[in-house]
Amino acid sequence: TSSGERYDGLSWRLDGVVASRASLVEGEAKYLMELRRLRESVEGEEGRGRTLFEIDYQTLKALRDECESALAASSGAHAVRLAKYVRRPKT
Repeated sequence: TSSGERYDGLSWRLDGVVASRASLVEGEAKYLMELRRLRESVEGEEGRGRTLFEIDYQTLKALRDECESALAASSGAHAVRLAKYVRRPKT
């Protein structure tokens, strides 16, 4: 059975270690991300999935910049014209 996945949400948090006796580094920051998905199969069954991963600040910033530019492009005149002629599948 083939299944499709849809975006359901993205969240992130900053975990930090200020100091530790065992660590030579005084401060350490980690960005943790969670990508949530909805799975739909041919039979109409629905499930949820999630992926957890660590990301560094530069990659998180690049992801944010790409999302902002995609959002800006999706509301532009060209995208509106294109969406007018493309039929979306009924859900």
